Order: sequence, then C-alpha cells, then structure tokens
Amino acid sequence: MVAYIFRFLKKQHHFNQGFIDPYLGTISKNYPQPIDPEVLKKIKKYYCLGIPLTCAVYNQLYGLPLTRQEQINAVMAAIGTPLIDDFTDRKTLDNLAVSQLLLSPETYTPLTVEEATVKDIIISIKKNVPDPKAALQAFYQGVEAQQNTEKQLQPGLSQDELLQLSLEKGAWSHVIFHYLLNTVPTKQVVDVMLHMGGLLQMSNDIFDVYKDYKDGIFTFANTHTNFPQLEIYYTQECRQFCKNTRGLPFKHAQKERFIMFIAIIMGRGLVALRQYKNIQQKQGGGILQYDKLPRHQLITDMEKPINMWRTIFATHDIVSS
Repeated sequence: MVAYIFRFLKKQHHFNQGFIDPYLGTISKNYPQPIDPEVLKKIKKYYCLGIPLTCAVYNQLYGLPLTRQEQINAVMAAIGTPLIDDFTDRKTLDNLAVSQLLLSPETYTPLTVEEATVKDIIISIKKNVPDPKAALQAFYQGVEAQQNTEKQLQPGLSQDELLQLSLEKGAWSHVIFHYLLNTVPTKQVVDVMLHMGGLLQMSNDIFDVYKDYKDGIFTFANTHTNFPQLEIYYTQECRQFCKNTRGLPFKHAQKERFIMFIAIIMGRGLVALRQYKNIQQKQGGGILQYDKLPRHQLITDMEKPINMWRTIFATHDIVSS
C-alpha cells in the first residue's frame, strides 16, 4: 500500500505540473487579481495530490485504474474545493451567492478570479461525470455542511451538536469525490462513504485539537471531557466502517485494499487520541488545559518513528476486529 501511494503521488505530481498553471492561466488573465499565492500553494501541495489519490483509492473497490478524465475531474475538484471553502471561511460570498454559483453556474456572473474558476470547474464537472445532478447536489450538501460549521465559532453548543456538525461536514466532502468517477455509486456505497467521511473528519478534529483551539473553533474533540470514552466510541465506529465495507458486493481483495488505506488515516487519529487521553488522565480529567500545556504535548508528530509504529498497531486494531 505504501509503495502504491508513493508511485501514485509521483505520477500525480508530474501530471499536476503540466495541468494546473496552464488551466488557471486561461482564467486568471481576464482578472486583475490572481488567486491568493498562499491558497494556490495549498492547492498544489495538498489538494491536487490528496483528492486524486482518494479517487484512485475509491476505484480500488471496483478494481479499476483512474482514467485520464477521472484524474482531470479530481484535479479540478481539488482546485475548486479550497476556493469554495474560502467563500464561507473568509465571507467573500454570502450563502445565497455560493448556492447560485454551484447549482446554476451557467447563469452566474463572476466578479473575481476565484468565482470564475469555480464556475468553470463546476460546468466542466457537469459535462464529464455520469450523474451530474447527483454530483452537484453532493457539492451543495458539502458546502451547506461547511457553512453550518460557522456555529462552531460560538461557545455553548452541546457535544451532540458538535459531533453532528463534524460528521455531516466530513460525510459529504467525501461523497463528492466518488461522483467524480465513471462508476455511479449505489445507495449502499454512498452510505459507507457518508459514514467513512464523518469518521475521517472526526479524525481531523482529533488531530487538530490544538490548532482549532488557537483558532477559536469549538469541536467535538477539543471540548471533550472523557477521551477514554471517545477512544472507545471512535474505535467502535472505525470497526463498523470495516464491517460495512466488507458487506459491499465487490471482490474481497479490492475491499481489503480500500479498507487498509482508509484505516491508516483513521489509525493516525487513534494515535493522537491516545496521546490526548494520557494527558487528560494525568491532569485528572476534564477539558484539556490548552493554555497551561506545552505546545509539543498537543501536537502529534507523525514523523517520529514511535508514532509510525503506533499507527501500524492502531491500524491493526481497526481492521482486525
């Protein structure tokens, strides 16, 4: 699996070098202000590698390689995703305008290069996916879930409310990627993807407890008073994902490759969760005292050999249930 990921990312990086700048150049030449260099850096370094890899892993379920058109769809979605997120996060577009841009891009008049880029991407994806209506609806659901997370900037939400916001955001963000493929997902596959996406978002929240705290974002993870209990819940849900995936009507080997890739990501979250659990137990319980704890205790460095080994064991805990 590691060798597959390395080879894929190497090929994808080469593809991106010949695609991203020429594509964006045709749009940006008509606007005085280019895309923010920091956003563009994030697009190239993370999104345009991670989303195509995710799509390729989804195709593992079907035993299919990623076609060139699927690869283009994935890269275009990778360019558009952070731009769409910024419309909400930076409040550069109101929610109604974002909805109009996503659901009726042909009639939308863009005022910025970001809006023009997203418009072109949505129109292109509509033309090149087998179920454009479902794809656009998934994009809309994802954006709506992202908009709802604005509530996390205000204290007072219950743990159940914070959990629901996290699960919905992650759920739709991953279903979107499947609709970029040539294979239209069945309801059973969509249900698995929704559950998986919610857990991956929870993993991100666990991994980012310190960052979210510093940014003034309240999450299910950084407000949790009982990390041992959260570990049990998270582990059980990850194992349920494995069970649900094994129930899909595909070949055993294809399902296991898919499970292993996702479980590695989930395992990283479990490593971070166990680190926070130990800190919480030492301080006597309750919400972690972020202001009083040294930063290094709240950051899980996955490049440390010990954490690499812990991820292997955590992944085994998830997949071998």
